[in-house]
Amino acid sequence: MRIEVNGILVNYELSGKKDSPVVMLSHSLACSRPPPICPTLNRRKALTRL
Repeated sequence: MRIEVNGILVNYELSGKKDSPVVMLSHSLACSRPPPICPTLNRRKALTRL
C-alpha cells in the first residue's frame, strides 16, 4: 500500500490479526524481504511494515 504524507510517498504493508496490538517494523532501504520473524508475529499481532 502507499500513502502520501507531507508530499512524501510512503510504502507500507499491513498483515496479521486485525484487532491485536500493532507491531511496526522498519527496515533499511537495502532490505527487500520481510524479516524471518514475520510469520510468527502475524499469528499473534497486527504488523505494519515500512
